[in-house]
Amino acid sequence: MSESNRDLSPGRGVIEERSGSLKVWCLVLIAAYMLFHGLMIPDRRYDTDEFEHMHAAWCVAQGLAPYEDFFEHHTPWMYFCAAPVVKLFAPERGICAAEWMLHTARGMSWFLTCAAIGLMVWIGKRWRDTLTGCVAGLLLLGIPIYMDKAFEVRPDAPALVLWLLCLGMVLSGVSGASRSRRRRWMALAGVCWGAAMMFTQKMLFAAPGLVFGLAWWAWAARPTSGRGERLKDLLVFGVGCLMPGVLTLLSFAVVGAADEFIYRNFTMNMDWAVRIPPDRYVEMLCRQSWPVLLLGWIGVLTVLSGVWNGEGRDWFGEIVFWSLAGLVAGLWIIPVAMRQYYMMLLPLAAFFAARGLMFVGGLLPARLRGVVLLIGIVVLQYQPVRHLPDVLGRSNEGQLEDLRFVFENSGPDELVMDGWRGMGVFRPHAFYYYFLHPEIRAMVPPDEWSEFIGRLESGDITPKLVVMDENLRAMGGGFDEFLKENYRWDAGHKMYVKER
Repeated sequence: MSESNRDLSPGRGVIEERSGSLKVWCLVLIAAYMLFHGLMIPDRRYDTDEFEHMHAAWCVAQGLAPYEDFFEHHTPWMYFCAAPVVKLFAPERGICAAEWMLHTARGMSWFLTCAAIGLMVWIGKRWRDTLTGCVAGLLLLGIPIYMDKAFEVRPDAPALVLWLLCLGMVLSGVSGASRSRRRRWMALAGVCWGAAMMFTQKMLFAAPGLVFGLAWWAWAARPTSGRGERLKDLLVFGVGCLMPGVLTLLSFAVVGAADEFIYRNFTMNMDWAVRIPPDRYVEMLCRQSWPVLLLGWIGVLTVLSGVWNGEGRDWFGEIVFWSLAGLVAGLWIIPVAMRQYYMMLLPLAAFFAARGLMFVGGLLPARLRGVVLLIGIVVLQYQPVRHLPDVLGRSNEGQLEDLRFVFENSGPDELVMDGWRGMGVFRPHAFYYYFLHPEIRAMVPPDEWSEFIGRLESGDITPKLVVMDENLRAMGGGFDEFLKENYRWDAGHKMYVKER
């Protein structure tokens, strides 16, 4: 281990000597959580975001272009990556194919979560030791906010894997590698960060802290004679960051959609009409996971102590700290910070929490350390285990019944109008904005909705089904009245059906 990453925690050697059983317990608990969530794949209620992302992937599989042919405000790599799998399953054929597609997509998210936890263990091992990595992975997996979102079909899952790969390569770069190897690691780290941003632009909020931490390392690390080379490493990292985005932008420019790509993904998202403060989920995180956050603060202090007392700078720890600080600040900058945003920052908090737990363990008498740490790890599972019944209680039975109704009453090429229930996931959409939750409704230009109503009334657009909800009703413009006059209402499924 390099001098910059040596551990100053009291009693560290004793903990390492007795860590075998602790690692086994952590891995057993991790495996139990993963098995539980794997078994829940077919039955757990779908978040409507999952239908949104699957519909976008289905549209790409049908040959439609994001932003031009249908509305999206997420960067597109998930849809491009998922489209071949969707095309293979052809979920528009029937309910069985649709269910298998949804299960497979969730299985892919489950696999990506396994990869993320594995990367947590790997990074923790290379940063401190294997036990720290195991504890970090277990603590992350037990945070309810993370638990709720990590296994859903959303671009944040692959983005998190790439984000952790980026951090792992940064660790390799700042931990005493030779000049050529360091530059290679930094280039790869930049590419991973840029690729993560092409899955979700939320990664932008990690950039200020990450770049600041790397710049401070490049300038202040010893020996000072290597400062120029380290600054070149930072430049290489920046070039790597830009490559995925530039290539993606060029691919859209070729088809004349570069302006739409930039507007829908960046300009529009920063000019969001509806702003929701982060108070609700911050309060939820503090209430559900305060022991982990407290340990995280202790871990942060152990990293910063190297800055204050000058005894061996933990440069990777400092870079992770500044990245975490940038992501936390983003909670008050991003217009709407939903729970999936926390997927990028909670792994960093878990690293510090694991280090904090190891530090506290090192303060205990030698004969008690192993037992007390094991008890502490088990006690920290109280809130995660308590949250599991909430997951069990969210059944998707009703959603699948409604989806079955859609397949029974519409053909693969017939239009389905949806608000925000997602039942048109594997059917062509009737309106450009194919999901209309409150934030999107506030952004829809009134003239576009008026034009759509006019095309409905003229028969130019004829949805076979309208999946009604409060979002469609809130659009107004005579839409509800038109449906009542021209469609049959099915009260059981809350849908309007156009008779053949």
